[in-house]
Parts: sequence; structure tokens; C-alpha cells
Amino acid sequence: MTNLPEPVSRQDKLLHNIADETPSIEDLVPNCREEVYLKYIAINGAAKKEIPLKIEHGGTEAINSGQARENLGVYSKSEVDTMVSELSENYYNKAQTDNLLNSKANTNDLSQVATSGQYSDLSGLPSIPSKTSDLTNDSNFISSSELSESYYNKIQTDNLLNSKANTNDLSQVAISGQYSDLSGLPNIPSKTSDLINDSNFVSSSDLSESYYNKIQIDNFLTNKANSSHEHSANDITSGTLPVNRGGTGATTESNARSNLSVYSKSETDTLLSSKAPYEVKSSTDFNSMTTPGLYTMRSSSTNSPSGGSYHSLIVLKSDTGNYVQQLAVKESTTQMYLRYLSGSNWSDWSQVGSSSSEFGTWTPTIGIEGPSGLTVSYDGGYRYGIYYTVNRLVYVSCHIKFQITSLTTSYYASIYNLPFIPRGDGIDRVSLNCTECLNALENNVIPRGHLVINQDSHIHLQNEGGYMAVKWKTAGSDYQYLGFSGCYLKS
Repeated sequence: MTNLPEPVSRQDKLLHNIADETPSIEDLVPNCREEVYLKYIAINGAAKKEIPLKIEHGGTEAINSGQARENLGVYSKSEVDTMVSELSENYYNKAQTDNLLNSKANTNDLSQVATSGQYSDLSGLPSIPSKTSDLTNDSNFISSSELSESYYNKIQTDNLLNSKANTNDLSQVAISGQYSDLSGLPNIPSKTSDLINDSNFVSSSDLSESYYNKIQIDNFLTNKANSSHEHSANDITSGTLPVNRGGTGATTESNARSNLSVYSKSETDTLLSSKAPYEVKSSTDFNSMTTPGLYTMRSSSTNSPSGGSYHSLIVLKSDTGNYVQQLAVKESTTQMYLRYLSGSNWSDWSQVGSSSSEFGTWTPTIGIEGPSGLTVSYDGGYRYGIYYTVNRLVYVSCHIKFQITSLTTSYYASIYNLPFIPRGDGIDRVSLNCTECLNALENNVIPRGHLVINQDSHIHLQNEGGYMAVKWKTAGSDYQYLGFSGCYLKS
């Protein structure tokens, strides 16, 4: 806001506080009616405007969600969703990483031979025989004891030996039975690198470059909090929770109220004791409302500005008590009325604001001031009325074609359903022009051009004979015609 000049008078101070929105001038005593109005507006405000709540008061200083997010430095849901989508395309989350690691062996879970390659590091080594007696004689070799029991001669022996191999022709292993005496021993791999990795096992170097092992991940997660967690208020055992963390930033009630800029109960009660009350009044005369305050006048029409019930009422009073002002607003409308009390005399109600106009139609109805049982029929194509209002002034016009059945004697004439209730201050004669009167009134009397309008919105025709002197013609076969136009003041 542009810097305001320093006030040099009470009215300047009132206007300064209205513009600056700091109505802290309850101690100022107005000396004139204008200052009374200005003080009321300064304290209670005029037309309210929406002011975003500041961040330090728990607001966002914004009037829309986009500005609020910018002021608070947060991402929108769609922005977070986009970032999460990009992360999911380029990184594995914890669940995905765990699933991948579940199919892999940890280094610590491998046996020693997996990294040493030493034959001696194998467990469950086979027992390699060192003597023939360690072998099962599934070839039925003859032992020396068996030879001593039975002997072949040389020819037999030669014949037998001809199909046998000489001992010298046997390899060393045939006698020793040692694995090491074998020739052409296979090259048994001692390292995993000697093997072809046709199973696509991941090496430790591959894991260290692209993945964290279990110990590393556990170390990272140590002393880390879950992304969503809660703490009990009982967990806070020291320090003072600041205001921006949802606390009061204080250890005493008075300091807490000061930090939060709030009044205590006693301070609030003191402030409220100097303010005007708000009450709902039912069936209450507006003239009796002289205590300053805000009121809802329910079912109260006596001396109301519009002649009807249900208004919002503001009552103001001068410091000397000599003057009372009433400002009334008709419920469900923008119609505002103002009046004042001087001594014991109330002024007339005056509508506040620029002139308001309205144009509409209404349906006139013939009223029979006589016995019941009589009926009226209308020609629907010739029954209409119009009105035009400027503030409280009403121009009204109607035309109607009708028949009254079973009318054997003369009764007084009236028209019902005026669009507005007339002014209720004793003025009941309104000059209207009789624009049409055919076969409707007794002896074809032409009204003098005056109507009597009562508080039931009934129009009674009048001529030289006075009020309700004009009578209907007795029933006939012809339709009757009436038409009137003119102006009057509405309540």
C-alpha cells in the first residue's frame, strides 16, 4: 500500500485507520454524526475483502493453490508423480533391489574353496585307496594263498599267462593305486575364473561397482527414520517446540499467547464487554430497538422499513444518547433503509444507495364485497397487469374482462392482488385514471379517478358518493370490462 500521510484531525485518523486496516481507535470520541459513521466503519469494517492469511499465522498468503504452493515451496501432486515416475525408470527401489539380491549368494555365504580354489579346502574329500586290499576284488583276482593251494604247470601257466599282461607292462598306478601315479591327469580348476561363466554369475567386483552389499545397506539404514512415522507427544521431553513446528515457542501461558498473538479469556471478555451485542428478536417493534448492536428482526414488521418481516438491523447511538440511528436490510435482498431518532421522534425510513428500478407483470383479481357463494369467471386473454418501480414509486396498470355469476343484487367493487403493499402511514387515496369501464358498474357509472387502497392490497372504486360507493352491475350475459392505471408509493 502507498504510504499514507500522517493524520492531522480525528476524521483523518478515522480514514487513516480504515485505509490502513488497523481499527484500533475505540478510545476516540466522535463529535459529530460523520465521525460516528467513520468510527463505526473503522472499528467494524466496511465491505469486507478477502485477505490471504499470512504464512506466519498458519496461512499461505495466496488466493489460489498454485500461488500457495509457490509461497510454501512445495511441489504439487502432479509434479511429485512426474519425479517418482522418472526415478522408477532409472533406479531400482528397495523392493526391486531386494528381489534381485534374493537370487544372489552373499560372499560370506560362499565356502572357502569358492575363493581359494585349493583341493584341500574341499569338504567331504573321497578316500583314495593306497593298497589292493582297500579295493573290492570284483575281478576275482587270485590271492597268493589261493595259489599255494593249487598250482598250474609251466605249460598251463604259460598258456594262462599268454593272455595276461606282464607286471612290468602295467603302469605304476596299477600297483600303487595312487591318483598321482596316473598319467594325463585332468586339469582340475582351482579358481572360479578358470571356469566358463555360462550361468552369468555376478562377480564381487561387479556387485561393488553397481550395488551395495547387505552390510553397506544396513550401515546406510542405521539411525534412519521411515518416510512416514509418528512420535507420541510424550517423546518430547526437553526443549520448546517452536511455532513453525506446531508449538507455542514458550513455556508459560502468557508467553504462548504472546507468541501466537491471541488474547486470554479475561482479555477477550474485557474487549467483548465494550462491543455491541448480537441478538435475534421476534415480533419486536422497530421503534423499541434503541440499544446499540446487531439484530435479526424475525417476524417483526411493526414500523419496519418495508412493511414486512425479517430484516437485519444495525442500531447506533451517539455518545450523549440523544440520537439513535437504525440501518435495516431486507432479508434476501440488497434493499437497505436508514432512519434516525431525535428525542422521541423517528424520521421516515430512507432507502440507501442509488435508485433501483424493476418491471414486472401481475394478475388482477375481481373482489366482491358481499355474501359468499358468488363466483367470478375471466377471459384469460384479457386479464393482465403490469408495473414499474423506481425505488418506492410504483406505476401500475391493469385490464380485466370478467363475469360475476349469481349476482342478483348490487355489491361494492374492488380489485385484488396489487403487486406491492401500499404505504402504511394513513395515506390511502391514490389518483389513478380509469382507462376502461364497460358494462361493469351499476348505471354505467364512471369512477371519479380515485382509488382507496387498504393494507390488504385491495383497490376500492370511488366516485362522488365516496369510499365504496361504486357498485357492480347485477349479473348479465355480457362480459364486463375494467381498466386502471396510475402511481402510488409502496411500503
